[in-house]
Amino acid sequence: MELPAYLEYGVLYNHAAAVNWDVCPTGWHLSHHTEFYTLRTFLESNQGGKLKTTGTVGGGDGLWNDPNTGATNETGFSAKPGGVVTGAFSMQMGNEAHFWTPANASGPSKQSFYVRYNTGSLDLRTDHQAHGKSVRCVRD
Repeated sequence: MELPAYLEYGVLYNHAAAVNWDVCPTGWHLSHHTEFYTLRTFLESNQGGKLKTTGTVGGGDGLWNDPNTGATNETGFSAKPGGVVTGAFSMQMGNEAHFWTPANASGPSKQSFYVRYNTGSLDLRTDHQAHGKSVRCVRD
C-alpha cells in the first residue's frame, strides 16, 4: 500500500506558518540560514548529496527521480524530495527538497535552502513566502 504524500514527505508549510506556528517541539528551533551555511562548510563537498536519502524512483528503491546525483545520506539528514507547493498544486516532487529558514529577504520573499535530484549541492534560494516548503528543526 502506497502512503499518501503528506505521510511520505511530511507537511509543506508557507513561511508564516513555519515561523509562527511552533512547528518545532519544545527545545528545538527552525533551522536558521546561518546554520545551513555552517553545515555547508562542515560538509565541504557534495553537501546536498550527503543530506539526501538514497535510491531513485526509476530504480524502485527511493523517492528521488533519476539520477539522484551524489546521494549518500551519510549525515542521516534524510532529505526527501517533497517539492514545493505553489498555488493549488505541488511542483518538483521527486526533484527537490526545500527547507524554510526564518530569515527574510526583501518584500514578500523569504529564504530557504534546497537540494535537487541532479546535483550534489546545497543551495540558498529566495522565494515567495506563500509557497509551501518543508522545515527542519534543530535542537537548541
